[in-house]
Amino acid sequence: MDFNTLEIIGLAFLAGLNIAEVAENVVNEEETEKVESEGKHCKDEKEADIKIEVGKLEGDKAKEFMNLIKKVTGEDKK
Repeated sequence: MDFNTLEIIGLAFLAGLNIAEVAENVVNEEETEKVESEGKHCKDEKEADIKIEVGKLEGDKAKEFMNLIKKVTGEDKK
């Protein structure tokens, strides 16, 4: 398949949204497990915040991001 630039940008955007949704679900699951295990009905003060930014990745930041992706997907263990 041959994609044009706009299609590639759109696919990257959708992939980013999917990653953000998965990350949010993981955080929510961890909070639910913590609340259930502690018997509390309120959120912990140290709950994880998800910060979403759009920026240009170059050099060390790009390498750091790719290492994070490999770690999350489990490719760093191969």
